[in-house]
Amino acid sequence: MIDDMMWRLLGGGFGSGIDLAAVLAFVVFGVVAFLSPVIGYEPRRSAGIPASLFLLTGYVAVSVIQLLVQWTQLLDRPGPGFGRVGSDMGIHLLMGFAILKMMLFLAAMLAFAIGVLSLRVQRNED
Repeated sequence: MIDDMMWRLLGGGFGSGIDLAAVLAFVVFGVVAFLSPVIGYEPRRSAGIPASLFLLTGYVAVSVIQLLVQWTQLLDRPGPGFGRVGSDMGIHLLMGFAILKMMLFLAAMLAFAIGVLSLRVQRNED
């Protein structure tokens, strides 16, 4: 049972926890936020790039809450085994979490795009 929950958290199957795309996006957004002043952009950061990192952190928080809700539903099922159908509320919760996570991921990508577009090249005034 614990292995199943860890598999869901790490991205296995439909309704999984933290998707590989979100982890990859977080790493790429963080690298861009860290390296943009180093490669010649103005050292001030636009609000879009840190906002995208916070939105992806919220995505992970929603994924952890989803995992806990699924775990409690798994424990509340009657009878032995995992094949029994629980309440009808489970699919509604799954869809609700999926929609919330998609909205957070879309908002993170939009904030990142706005942040990247607002970066300005640093001018050397010699």
